[in-house]
Amino acid sequence: VPTGLTVRNNITVTHNSGREINANVSINGNKVIIDFTQPVSPESQLEIDLNDVIRTGVSNAWLYRVSTKFVGNNIHIPIGIAQLRVY
Repeated sequence: VPTGLTVRNNITVTHNSGREINANVSINGNKVIIDFTQPVSPESQLEIDLNDVIRTGVSNAWLYRVSTKFVGNNIHIPIGIAQLRVY
């Protein structure tokens, strides 16, 4: 989580079909960890809603590094950058 934001454990994950994805979500320091209870199909688009975000400072846009980790593997694999806007 970038400096200037506080994220609470109120996060929902939705598939591009509109159905909510079951996931265990936790906050660990400056990291939001989403552990999917079922495999996510390749080419899926997910919307991750961070609800109850507290913003300090004047910016309303931050860049987030996104990485993944496979079950049984302890290596974090970078998959991109996401822009986070708070309204």
